[in-house]
Amino acid sequence: MSLSLKKTLLLTLLGAAPFAGAYAQNSFVAKNIKVEGLERISKETVLNDLGIHAGETIDAAETNEAIKSLYSSGFFKNVQLYQDGNSLIVKVAERPAISAVDFDGNDKIKNDDMKKVLREAGLDVGNIANPEILFQVKQSLLMQYALMGYYSTTVDIQEIKEVRNRVAIKINIAEGKTATVRRINVIGNKAFSQSELIDNITFKTPSIWNLWGLFTSKADYSPTNMQSSTEDLSNYYMNNGYLDFKVTSQQASLSPNKENAFIAFDVSEGEIYKVSKVSLEGKFVIAKADLEKLISFKAGDTFSRQKVLDSAKAITQALGDKGYAFANVNPVPNVDKDNKTVALTFYIDPGKKVYINQINFLGNNVTNDYVYRRQMQYFESGVYNQTMIDQSKIKLQRMPFVQDVTVKKMPVPGSDDLVNMDYDIKERSANTVSASIGYSQLYNFMIGGNLALPNIQGTGNQFSIGANLSSVYQSLNMSYTDPYFTQSGISQTISTYLSRTDYDDTSIASYRLNQYGANLGYSIPTSAFDSISVGGGVDHTQVLQPSGGTSSILDWFVKQNDGQTSFNTFTVNLGWNHNSTNRAYFPTEGTTLGLNGTVSVPGISDLQWYKVTGSAGFFHPIVGDVTLSVKGGVGYGNGYGDTEYLPFFQNFYGGGWGSVRGFSQGGMGPSDTYTPNGSAAEQGNSIGGNLNVYTNVDILFPIPGLKDSRNMRLGMFFDAGNVYNTYNIPTYNSGTNSGVIWPGTAGDSSPTFSNLRYSVGVEFQWLSPLGAMAFSLAKPLNAKPGDSTQIFQFTLGQTF
Repeated sequence: MSLSLKKTLLLTLLGAAPFAGAYAQNSFVAKNIKVEGLERISKETVLNDLGIHAGETIDAAETNEAIKSLYSSGFFKNVQLYQDGNSLIVKVAERPAISAVDFDGNDKIKNDDMKKVLREAGLDVGNIANPEILFQVKQSLLMQYALMGYYSTTVDIQEIKEVRNRVAIKINIAEGKTATVRRINVIGNKAFSQSELIDNITFKTPSIWNLWGLFTSKADYSPTNMQSSTEDLSNYYMNNGYLDFKVTSQQASLSPNKENAFIAFDVSEGEIYKVSKVSLEGKFVIAKADLEKLISFKAGDTFSRQKVLDSAKAITQALGDKGYAFANVNPVPNVDKDNKTVALTFYIDPGKKVYINQINFLGNNVTNDYVYRRQMQYFESGVYNQTMIDQSKIKLQRMPFVQDVTVKKMPVPGSDDLVNMDYDIKERSANTVSASIGYSQLYNFMIGGNLALPNIQGTGNQFSIGANLSSVYQSLNMSYTDPYFTQSGISQTISTYLSRTDYDDTSIASYRLNQYGANLGYSIPTSAFDSISVGGGVDHTQVLQPSGGTSSILDWFVKQNDGQTSFNTFTVNLGWNHNSTNRAYFPTEGTTLGLNGTVSVPGISDLQWYKVTGSAGFFHPIVGDVTLSVKGGVGYGNGYGDTEYLPFFQNFYGGGWGSVRGFSQGGMGPSDTYTPNGSAAEQGNSIGGNLNVYTNVDILFPIPGLKDSRNMRLGMFFDAGNVYNTYNIPTYNSGTNSGVIWPGTAGDSSPTFSNLRYSVGVEFQWLSPLGAMAFSLAKPLNAKPGDSTQIFQFTLGQTF
């Protein structure tokens, strides 16, 4: 090596390998080590990563390893080693530090999740901007979006240079569109048609006839949906006896723009297997004969994996109800491939009987512990009971201030027969104070205010006061409910009301109505899901003719009551209600039933009448988050004693939400005759009826693309119903200027399929901060002359 060279370049990243051999013979003793080019990294850090110490003899191999070590630290974008006499010079260029990390366009990935992922990857303020990390982050994001079905996503990461060797990282994401499944083919199927198989898998294709695919994410291609659809095919075949069924391959082809997907499944069906024998083995803490009754199939039936699982679950549930919280029921098949049969043996290990140690509530930051504890259907120190635990969870979920509940059984350390039950409760915002300006299709524009305290001071007691003012309706009402008025769970509700109504400009018969009164009611639980209600009330009602004319129904009613227009009524209420739904709002499963009656007390009431209503609701998940809701009801009322008919202001009214959407709220049924002052008689508005029937069938599903759709949902519906007068009210005669019902609107006195009104449509339901809201677009299917229809309708405050 020439002595005229003051400095000799030993190695660089690109020259390390080629020159390593050349310097193998030229080792030297590095008496000193100097580091040049440092800005933020300390010299000690460099020397520690260098692996070479002053006084050591170094050669090309050692400098090669030293450079690799410095690069692998990630701190440097360039490293050079020089010899300067007896000194080793380490010259480095530091990578810039990250001054800020920003991202944009990530609609499908929450900001908090993005921040966490970037931080864990090392992309955080103060860290070094390493190109390898940036590349890995980009590839990870593209992979995550691909798993979600967004194959056209692009990720652009920019490094914006700043002073003092710093950079700001900007991540721009263009998510693009999901790949939509346009065609699904099943190849090799003989036992079932292709359409039948496609109906039973996750994937759907969008079309006007297939609204699942049109409105849900089932039409989006993703590896998750592909895996689910493959499992769905296997389950469908195995539930129909095809034990040897296999999906031999599944393929997805994407269009060039990555926005359309074409799916193909190759299947091998095999043959049908029958059940040859069913038996139970193990330890029996419940009579064997009783457990056998829980098995949903028998010898000779076609094998069904779902029935096997359901039977094992039923046996496990029965053991859980007897205290065996950790019972193990293991169904073992013995397959005879030659005869195509399966012998099933359920091996039962009940484990040890378990008792409840503690019941704990977590997450109740607002509500007192005892409010939740009194919903429990079992007790500490009692025997474990799975059904009671499940029912307790449902009762918690039905509380209006509870959004979600998860329950876990936690073994007590050091004990094999004790568990703690932990309920993790997510509470929803409860107390509301609101002022509103709105519009009701019955009461027109309205202003109002409301204070609702459904969980006073965390006690579970409820109080509300509200007032409304419009051109049609003015009201003030208050109510107070103590859900545990007694320790046994009897609730008490006290309510008062004051209202003035002028129906002159509505779809209801024209008259004015002034009312005030109070009610006292009690609800007595008879089981976890059933209760009996009993109560009474007092009411004062005054009816007056409209200011601009005469209503025939009011005129007829007053004449029947000898000119009296003010009435005092004392009522008694009695009812039975059943509710096994899983939530207070937007239930997805369960049943509601109700039978309630109100009767005015004879002797002390000016009018004698009664009303009876029956209602039912059925909720069931169809597939995934899609829910079927079927509701219906019947109401009937009449007079008794000295009152011949049900007072017309107590009539049932039909149309709109809770009846038949697409027909005006309160506008169904016969119309009275209205005579404006100084003018001829004309058709009035609906007087309702003493008989009401309705049914609503809704298919409800979450909003596509919405991350959390628990408070919003879309739906399609079919409604049917009408109101009737079962007694004869005279028809108006223009010649004699007498009668009540406008000619041609009397309708029928009892329901038939031909005189019911029908409608179909779509809907949007929203649990908003102002209360439950719903909007519908409906198409009446058989509107008759004289019917009042409305395509768009909405409601506020109704529970769905």
